[in-house]
Amino acid sequence: MSGAARPPTDVQVRAVNTDEAAVGPVDLPAVTRPSALGGGGGASDLTGRQRVWRSSFAERLYGVVPPPPDRLLVSRERLPGEAAERLVLDLAVAERRHRVDAALWLPPDRRRPVPLIVALDFLGPVGILPGDGFPLDPDAVIGIPPQPWLPEGRLSAAARGRHQARWPVAEILGRGFGLLVSGYGSWVPDDPVRWRDRGVAALFPHLRTGALSLWAWALSRLIDLAQELSEVDPSRLVLFGHSRLGKAALWAAAGDARPAAVIANNSGAAGAALSRRNFGETLAHLRDGFPHWTVLDAADAAEPARLPVDQHQLLAAIAPRALYIASAAADLWADPRGEYLALLAAAPAWGGVAAGLPTAETAFVPGNAVAAGPLGWHLRDGPHDQTEWDWARFLDFLADR
Repeated sequence: MSGAARPPTDVQVRAVNTDEAAVGPVDLPAVTRPSALGGGGGASDLTGRQRVWRSSFAERLYGVVPPPPDRLLVSRERLPGEAAERLVLDLAVAERRHRVDAALWLPPDRRRPVPLIVALDFLGPVGILPGDGFPLDPDAVIGIPPQPWLPEGRLSAAARGRHQARWPVAEILGRGFGLLVSGYGSWVPDDPVRWRDRGVAALFPHLRTGALSLWAWALSRLIDLAQELSEVDPSRLVLFGHSRLGKAALWAAAGDARPAAVIANNSGAAGAALSRRNFGETLAHLRDGFPHWTVLDAADAAEPARLPVDQHQLLAAIAPRALYIASAAADLWADPRGEYLALLAAAPAWGGVAAGLPTAETAFVPGNAVAAGPLGWHLRDGPHDQTEWDWARFLDFLADR
């Protein structure tokens, strides 16, 4: 199961280009001013530009990320027979409330506060834990290709443990990291009709926003929680996301300075891939198939060059923190080359590290991994997925931070 490995049926009526020769020239707005390229500019100049980019992304692509809740209460309970705890978050905005679950894994042999990987997953803790101790959320709506164990996009007992292979928990804990995961469909129903019925959208009923901004908000609430855990080092928080949740992780990190590192796996259109490249999924495909994710209008979706920003500026908005972009060679729908080209175009925001990144022609070999200071990337051989091979490279990268 992929999450977004192929276009939904209703998107297939729009042509999809997977011929690199047909992409044509791509003109990108710069991430640094000409003076900065010559050694001028500096951190304050970049900070100002990042603020402008965030405003443009909010206005034209993602919509507004809501403010923090008025109240966030957390309770913790052990799960019998599991290495994880269940955390229950109770959020309130004025008189409106929402409750949502998460799961926390911590290294058993820790002697000091540990770095923590914070993430949303399609199935949430239910998909990682094989036992029946973690409750099924009857209101969660999961918007992935139909599966018999997700009747009408709802969690069932047969979904338990389905994502174990995507989350090598023993390896993550063995490397000294904790893991905090919640189910994305419990925060925002991933359905173009039902997405405002409950969850974050119901807390903020009058905001002009999209589901990606609301999932970004959810990640920031998990960061709120993480910063209060005595077992966690708040200076070493890592945001992780795969596919549409990689898009949300990048957008969350662009506006939330607390994560020290961000990893986006196969995030594609409106994630790490350049929007101005007509390759694989475009903004037009995304708007057709998932109109609730963004606030894109039809003209911008059809002609991304109308937008004042492109995705390399989303990546550059994360500087100077660590950033890892992961692509898959057979995942043409997510435009893996466009993801690496975006990282190359964003790299000047980190200063001299740009010189350490090879050209796309050199780097773009399946199985290749690249690191230059706080920037990293790899190209896994295979389709749209989240695998142990990916995690081995993520953890190697994080170990050097």
